[in-house]
Amino acid sequence: MKYYIFLGLLIFVSCTKQPQFVRISGEALGTYYTVSYYDTEGRIFHSEIDSLLKNFLCVASLHETNSEINAVNHNQEIVVSLMFQDIFEKAVSISEISDGAFDFTIGPLVRAYGFWNKAREEITDAKIAEYLKLVDFRGISIVNGNVFKKNPDIQIDFNAIAKGYVVDIVGEFLEENEIKTYLVDIGGEVLGKGRKPNGDCWRVGIEKPAENNDSDREVEHVIELCNAALATSGSYRKYYEKDGKRYSHTIDPTTGKSVEHSLLSVTVRDSTTWRADALATAMMVLGVEKSLQLLEKLPGVEAFFISDNDDGTFVITKSSGF
Repeated sequence: MKYYIFLGLLIFVSCTKQPQFVRISGEALGTYYTVSYYDTEGRIFHSEIDSLLKNFLCVASLHETNSEINAVNHNQEIVVSLMFQDIFEKAVSISEISDGAFDFTIGPLVRAYGFWNKAREEITDAKIAEYLKLVDFRGISIVNGNVFKKNPDIQIDFNAIAKGYVVDIVGEFLEENEIKTYLVDIGGEVLGKGRKPNGDCWRVGIEKPAENNDSDREVEHVIELCNAALATSGSYRKYYEKDGKRYSHTIDPTTGKSVEHSLLSVTVRDSTTWRADALATAMMVLGVEKSLQLLEKLPGVEAFFISDNDDGTFVITKSSGF
């Protein structure tokens, strides 16, 4: 604030710049991303955000041939980066707290069902039993950047935590650049911080479960995000049908089978997007009742469940603080 005196009058002149709205969008991790923020300088961080996303792909993307995760899965000698170790530790924490409902070693089973490259195998109980021998997050560890496996055929898949993790990376980058009001959305995993100049929070929609994967997207519920993350996992977009039966892409790591309960989607609100993302996957496996029991152990974490009522309607269940 500057002031000037003219003929005995004290005149104040504001030098505060008004925040400018900036929106950046693109593609990453096989989906879209949108970053919206307010900046008094109106800076465009498109190239910087793209670089952050590309760096993550080099670490943890199964689609990148030379990524660290592919090197680990192919048992190459490698000292993994600090980022890889951080994702690994976070994934282990959710696997432990969910008693294995979230398990980042489930990759071989996901591939067998054809949800990775659509090369679906003939799934039998015997084959499931064989794959289940490779699904155990306790069978892999990292010590000083070196990866150790109890079985060399164990493979890591960070897909159920990846988008949320990257959302947080972008949020940290914005914070480092003194941007306090922003919304980061990568494939529906969202982090909203601060309030808009008019005092409003960011508004985010929860999708209504669709009849099939080609249905138009409709909003079931709208919530406000000021300083929170939101992640949704659902069974109604990714599935395949065989002999009149629908098989969800959500695989229970403890049984090796596609989940069959009535839960269609779960949206988790938390302080970090990586945890909301991973917990949403775990809760899709657990179902509503067990998820509510899990939430009792997680202060500050809330969830919104949409279940099938078998008559074309939905049953909405919310944790106490949602």
